[in-house]
Amino acid sequence: MTLAQPADVNLDVTSAAKPRIAICISHFHPVVGGAEQYLLRLARRWAQAGHEPIVITRQQPKLPDSEIIDGIAIERSIGVIDKGPLFGLSFVASLARSLIRFRHRYDVILAGQAPWEAIATGLVGPLLRKPSAVQIMNTGSFGDVAQLERAKLGSMLQRFFRRNDRLLAISEHAAEELRRIGVPRSKIAFLSSSVDVEAFAPPTRSDPERDRSVLFVGRLADQKNPTCLLEAWRRLGQHHGARLLLAGAGPLEGTLRDIVRDQKLESVAFLGQVADMPSLYRRASLFVLPSLSEGCSNALLEAMACGLCPVVTDIGGNRDVVRDGDTGRLVRPNDAEHLASVLGELVGNPEERRRLGTAARDWVSAHRDIKIVANEYAELFRELHVEQE
Repeated sequence: MTLAQPADVNLDVTSAAKPRIAICISHFHPVVGGAEQYLLRLARRWAQAGHEPIVITRQQPKLPDSEIIDGIAIERSIGVIDKGPLFGLSFVASLARSLIRFRHRYDVILAGQAPWEAIATGLVGPLLRKPSAVQIMNTGSFGDVAQLERAKLGSMLQRFFRRNDRLLAISEHAAEELRRIGVPRSKIAFLSSSVDVEAFAPPTRSDPERDRSVLFVGRLADQKNPTCLLEAWRRLGQHHGARLLLAGAGPLEGTLRDIVRDQKLESVAFLGQVADMPSLYRRASLFVLPSLSEGCSNALLEAMACGLCPVVTDIGGNRDVVRDGDTGRLVRPNDAEHLASVLGELVGNPEERRRLGTAARDWVSAHRDIKIVANEYAELFRELHVEQE
């Protein structure tokens, strides 16, 4: 690791072929999370291609303010007041100041999450004549658009949100939500989530423990609905000696541990945050995601790339990836009985698990390879840069 270049160095020498990219996101590496890890993998590829990415993210007490990792300049310059409504206001103001401060080091802006990042980029981008794109990661009642609609001064915030040059929808459902708040069709582009199919690959040898393991990966919070999963697991009982692995952390962890203890669910294991995700996926043959809302889950794509058979709720971006009975199974949202029934069928049918897992891997390799999607992003950035000039 080396120190990043000082902010006052003028690097404003642009190239239409390889515009420099500023990535705005609340948290970034080494913080572990789906969006954070996904953008890290994309940024590495953009760095290798010569786009000189700079990540503008929140300050972290034990991390340096500036550093370079794998060719990615990281500026931890966003300060926040972490108290209720002051959080959003302070985040937007601090990110806006950072975008102005580092303006000579980038040509285009990517808001890696919404809504607060996108409000700041919509505010500052037009003033600096820097084109901006916003990645819509979540849909539904917990999604990015829903947060905007619930926010105080929502109408004003939506105006800044709509000032971004492109809103990147990862599903038709996401595009519908954007149109609902007045985003013109001309500003909506479709860019899917992706996965590194070389890093996330099936295991090379069989393992009896893997065959009987069901894996959940995600934040232990209401959106992911892990309480429904535990109820389904209770209904399933000690089916074929199966075990449930829960990877992740969040506000519901204490409640979930109480349920496991009270219901004597001895086949459930809490793994916490896991750094080596490819190895984790290779420990299971079934992947379960009972979410109430999703954009397109990175964990789902990673599990499919590793050859796990996915069982996910029939919502949002899930149904764009999983074809019921073809590349996995879809279950009704918040229906523990249906989830238990489908899990029971698959736990007891290794041939069907393998068939669906192989089909899932094939589909992801053909449609969501990160090498293809990273190039699609780069082409979009070039288009935005040329339009601005």
